Amino acid sequence: MGMKEICSYSSYWRGLEYFENNRVKSINKINEYEYEAEVEGTKNYHVHLNINHPRKSTCTCPHAAGKSTICKHKMAAYFSIFPDEAQEAIDERNRYYEHLEEREREYDKKAEEIRKRYKELVDELPEEEVRRRLVNYMVYDDMENEDDPYDEDDRY
Repeated sequence: MGMKEICSYSSYWRGLEYFENNRVKSINKINEYEYEAEVEGTKNYHVHLNINHPRKSTCTCPHAAGKSTICKHKMAAYFSIFPDEAQEAIDERNRYYEHLEEREREYDKKAEEIRKRYKELVDELPEEEVRRRLVNYMVYDDMENEDDPYDEDDRY
């Protein structure tokens, strides 16, 4: 299993952010599967990556020191070594944000349609009826978190 598959969600995305912000200060290839890196965090951390055995990778940060944890510094170094993997992650993030923006536009459009429908309904009501409904709405809104005595009691 590779580093991407065993790291946490947080380490993955924070590592990408560190990569994008040029926090990887140096990368040295030791052999085909091992790398040394310096990654800027609260201070500079020394990272040793073993691509074949990611759990054997190390980092001097408090989160990963002495553990087999894949931290954001290791992921930042990984993305520096494999920029195509970083680009895939960036593309995935961009698609996700585009999807969110589309959902927000759809939500806003639907809310506007509902708002228009309710406005037409309220415009047709007599002023006293609007006041009465508004007061009822406010009471029920305030009571939303209270126990409803009209609900069936499931103790019996």
